[in-house]
Amino acid sequence: MVTNARIRLAVERQKELIEKAKVKTGLSWSRFAQLLNLNPHYLSHELRNGVRTLPVQTFKQLCGVLNEDYGDAVETIPSNWGQRKGGEKSGGGKPKRVEILSGKSEDLAEIIGVVLGDGHLEKSYRTGHYAVKICGGEDDLEYLQSFVAPLFLKVFGRRLKNFRFKKAKGVMFYVHDKNVVFTLEHHGLKPGNKKDNDACMPAWIFENEGYLKACSRGLFDTDGTVFPKSTNPSVPQLELTSKVKGIQRTFRRGLLQLGFKPSKWSGSGSPKCGLYAQNQVLKFSSEIGFRNPKHRRRFEDTLGKK
Repeated sequence: MVTNARIRLAVERQKELIEKAKVKTGLSWSRFAQLLNLNPHYLSHELRNGVRTLPVQTFKQLCGVLNEDYGDAVETIPSNWGQRKGGEKSGGGKPKRVEILSGKSEDLAEIIGVVLGDGHLEKSYRTGHYAVKICGGEDDLEYLQSFVAPLFLKVFGRRLKNFRFKKAKGVMFYVHDKNVVFTLEHHGLKPGNKKDNDACMPAWIFENEGYLKACSRGLFDTDGTVFPKSTNPSVPQLELTSKVKGIQRTFRRGLLQLGFKPSKWSGSGSPKCGLYAQNQVLKFSSEIGFRNPKHRRRFEDTLGKK
């Protein structure tokens, strides 16, 4: 085989190889990834679902675990195949021309809230790789399919693709498009890890109530929770959870600017900011609302417990 090359299997064949090897070891995904010297998410989601080709060393390790030869079903490709392919699609290197696909709008503000909650941007000049990815649980599938995907099409003219993580019970919606990435970056989002970047609502979101309500709704629809009050099951309560200081700071500032009375952020391992008084929760429902059907159903079901 070519040195530093990668192995391309049919998607189902690659999934079968990884899953069979894992079952044989009896390890969790985390321990199995450690055995292969890989990141657990990279192994269980991207390699297992055929999003990425297999490194040769990983392929050999998997075959060794199974004591089976998958060599008749593989294609060996150069190590820079994915980079060259990305370069062909997106121009490779720093793009000479980039189109900003959207100006400021409530729709764009809501997308920014969604990405701040459950998404992230990926950008690499070196490989020509540009992507927006939004992940959620199975109970977010309806929201992502029926609202977020059409909203992306409306604002950017781009269709989101998706796949499901069956055993992890999750979904990912994504688009590989430099213009979408640069548009979101132009309007205040940063590629990479949100915690490292101290991601926050961009300053322009605070210019008017429409932007602020839309962005807050997108953020709550992805990272928020609706649940019944422990002492009165017919009273719904709202909480947002985030470990990103910038999101904490700007989400609470936004609620205050809109006339709400949010709690201070808790100092626990999963920091939370909430609206707990019934009049505050009803105000949020009336003035901001929910696009995510699971939140709307939980809110209505809780109110119905009289």
